[in-house]
Amino acid sequence: MFFAMSTVRVVSGRLFFESSHLIMLVALFLFAFDSVLAQGLKTDSMKIERVRVLMGDVLSRGRLSALDDLVSINYQSHYAVHNGAPAENNSLEDLRSHLEKRGRIANRVERIIADGDYVFAQVHYLADSGFGSGSGMIGGDVFRFGEDNKIHEHWLVRQPMYDSSEHQQLVFSGADISDKPTLPETLQANKNLVRQAFGTVWAQGRPDRVPAFFAEHYIQHNPYIASGAEHLQKMIALKVVPYIQIEKQDYPLDVLHIGAQGDFVFLHLETVLYNQATRSESKVQSFEIVRVNSERKLAEHWDILQIEGVPFTDLRSFY
Repeated sequence: MFFAMSTVRVVSGRLFFESSHLIMLVALFLFAFDSVLAQGLKTDSMKIERVRVLMGDVLSRGRLSALDDLVSINYQSHYAVHNGAPAENNSLEDLRSHLEKRGRIANRVERIIADGDYVFAQVHYLADSGFGSGSGMIGGDVFRFGEDNKIHEHWLVRQPMYDSSEHQQLVFSGADISDKPTLPETLQANKNLVRQAFGTVWAQGRPDRVPAFFAEHYIQHNPYIASGAEHLQKMIALKVVPYIQIEKQDYPLDVLHIGAQGDFVFLHLETVLYNQATRSESKVQSFEIVRVNSERKLAEHWDILQIEGVPFTDLRSFY
């Protein structure tokens, strides 16, 4: 009996030791994972803060001395070709010269995220800078950071702000981006979902697949496009399907950049506007924001469209 009891104690002790060891290993793994996630969030926050300094101190307040700390000497900007467009900036000195000539660029960052080396920003370039008509310009900006934590490249999309105050409110209204930590696999799944939705519904012209990807009460922040999945189905059938039938190919849709934070996905696209009567295409640079809901469907959408060849009355926000 004593021998049997001793054996049980030893075995139980061993089991207890092994269980404790396993718990310790799991705890260490979770601590390491949380540390990596926290470091990633810290790096993303730093990049976002540097873009906010560029927008606030440099553009809005004209403090050009801050450029040296924020922007690489090899800075390069990219934007759609249009009538009267200024030359793209191909260095820090080009950018400095451009901003000296153009003056302050008043703006307000509406939504901003960071993903890896990239920062995506939805920006309102305000009317008191003289942009466009009505209340300024709607801007989509993508910044790429280098290992030196400076901005190396900048892609931009611009669209004149709508004249109607109701339309202006709609453009920037809606859900806010959460700063709550999100698992990397969730962010990647959101990006994959949005890619698949755009590729299937738009590029392949499949209005029948809208319910699989979009929430029934899908919210649209473009004042000329109605909300709701049913209306989206009608728009795809009317605008996209004829292109595929006539041209015998998928609707052009090229994802240039994509990033995610929380339940938001930001995209920079290249696509076309199609004229069925003349069978002509106009190239378009597009900046899209999508919110994914808890049911894994696209629930809300913002967009900025810039048609190549269409001139603007003021070019200061092209930097």
